[in-house]
Amino acid sequence: MDIFKRIVIVVVMYAFSALLLYVASRHTPYLLPIIWISAFMLLLCGIGYLWHYYFFKRRKRRG
Repeated sequence: MDIFKRIVIVVVMYAFSALLLYVASRHTPYLLPIIWISAFMLLLCGIGYLWHYYFFKRRKRRG
C-alpha cells in the first residue's frame, strides 16, 4: 500500500511540475526544448526514485 501512496505523490508532483513548465513555455517559447527536456528528466528521476524505493525495501525484508 505504501508504494501506491508514493506513486500517487510522484504523479501529482509531476503533473504540477508539468503545469508549471507549460506556463513557462507559453512565456518563453524559445526555451521550449530545454523546458521539455527538464520535464523528461524529472519524470525519469521520479521513476528512478520509485524503482529504488521498491527494490531497496524488498531487499531489506529478505535480509
